[in-house]
Amino acid sequence: MEGEREEERTEGRLDGMTWRTAKSLQVLTAECDVYAPHRSKSLDGTIGDEAHQSRPSAHNPNDFGVVCAKDITHDPAGGMDVHKLARRITTDPPPSLTYIISNRQVARWSNGWQWVAYKGAAPHTGHAHFRVGKGPDSEPRPPYDDTTPWRVAELMGQEEDDMTPEQDNRLKRLELGNLARSYDMKILEAKIDGNAAEVSRLRAEREAKIAAKKAELRI
Repeated sequence: MEGEREEERTEGRLDGMTWRTAKSLQVLTAECDVYAPHRSKSLDGTIGDEAHQSRPSAHNPNDFGVVCAKDITHDPAGGMDVHKLARRITTDPPPSLTYIISNRQVARWSNGWQWVAYKGAAPHTGHAHFRVGKGPDSEPRPPYDDTTPWRVAELMGQEEDDMTPEQDNRLKRLELGNLARSYDMKILEAKIDGNAAEVSRLRAEREAKIAAKKAELRI
């Protein structure tokens, strides 16, 4: 997605379908916002425009209404050198990641995360494109909702002692959110199976772990 953007959204409706951004990409975005709270989002994007909707693209919702692509704006002056981040992520990628397009190059899970020339029309110089979920762009499949941390601050070399109080607090809240989301799929599966006892057990376990994590983080 190159050029001007609409205001970025993480959920909505398209052609009668309710859509949302993959949880893995929500984690990536939140970590980028914590690491660079003043970064430009002028080229951030999730849901595809008309050009993307006319062809297979992970910016379009899959059959389950999940958008599995995210663009992050390149803004070194605002603290987000996304091309540097892209290359560092491929040294230890999260399990949800399938490929990244960045600064005229692409690295894929399928080629061992080797960076090679990207031959698409958009050079992806003003942003990097992150795609999660397995399978083709036309129909990405799980694990796009995996909430494994992307470790943005760590990969970019920021130590905890260098963080502002605002960044530290947001990072703690993000960690809590990731913990809560890690139970979402388990609870949903138990509901689908009609296992009320397991749903109750998982909810109680989630609340206990959240309480323990809050105590550990002192929030």
